[in-house]
Amino acid sequence: MRIRRAATLVSTFENDKTVLHNFLRKEIFECTPRVLEILARLADWIPLEDALAGLPGDPAANAEILKTLISRDIVLLEGSPAAERDQRYRDHWRWGAVAGFYHFSLRDLEFIDAERKLEQLREYKAEGDSPPLLTSNDGLDVVEPLPPVNLDDPFYDILYRRRSRREYASKPISLQALGNCLFAGKGLKEIGDAGEFGRLPLTMTPSGGARNPFELYVWARAVEGLAPGFYHYSSLEHTLGLVRDDDGAPPPSRLLGKQEWTNGAAAVVFLCATFERSAWKYRQALAYRVVLMEVGAILQNVQLAATHAGIASSPTGALAETEIERLLGLEEIEQATLFAIVLGAGHE
Repeated sequence: MRIRRAATLVSTFENDKTVLHNFLRKEIFECTPRVLEILARLADWIPLEDALAGLPGDPAANAEILKTLISRDIVLLEGSPAAERDQRYRDHWRWGAVAGFYHFSLRDLEFIDAERKLEQLREYKAEGDSPPLLTSNDGLDVVEPLPPVNLDDPFYDILYRRRSRREYASKPISLQALGNCLFAGKGLKEIGDAGEFGRLPLTMTPSGGARNPFELYVWARAVEGLAPGFYHYSSLEHTLGLVRDDDGAPPPSRLLGKQEWTNGAAAVVFLCATFERSAWKYRQALAYRVVLMEVGAILQNVQLAATHAGIASSPTGALAETEIERLLGLEEIEQATLFAIVLGAGHE
């Protein structure tokens, strides 16, 4: 029987305690310097008896510590499900523990309802005023006025009218409107020749190194001419492929942070990243941050297209990631849902 420490461990200080985070499992444990010393010796697979023999101190105490660490999947048994999951992380997550700690620790959070959030905001207000949300140039020695923007120009008119809307009419949206939104967010313009790096897709939104890590998935609930279900948008063919029907699907609010307003959605667009596309070329953790940045470009284009089509939209980052990814058939570590855009019929 061989053992090895998990790859997804980070140690931090919490007040006067040292704690160990197993961020892939989202579990936290108090630990001692002795535990850290033992873990430091288990970087590679080693027979359990050899590990025990090589540890200084009381063998019985060491055996008890290892037993506890194994029971919590901090130390892994070769061939166990936990070890296989850990190996998938080692094989597919190229951006190290800092980005991994951030990414996996923030998934599947517990969200509160709107009433409790309002109570929280009142508590925050009692602690002190919100910081200013805009910064003025007042006080600077030189301030140059700019010519006014022509809001009669159709382009700037759409930009100006775009806003998040969380109230929807109880009627379907058109398949044309949905298709336009998807094309605006991820539509393929051309495939360019990048020499020895192959042919790279150029889409409607910018992407670091043209790696295009995102795929769009749609939960169609009330779209004219489209059976309810979960679909994948292929920008290559500009088509929707049915991933699964929505029989037994929960209300949108269960997937989207307990936000009751989402239950009026005609469709929900999920922005899902395949990390290997970016990580293959860019191995530094900064690439993970660039992937997150790309979300903003996609969702803005989708919302602008929705505004142009006369339908309402609102983005949200409050996600039940694991459940969404199960419904969409995504891989646990290699892929992730990072954002969602709710679409619905606008009120006249």
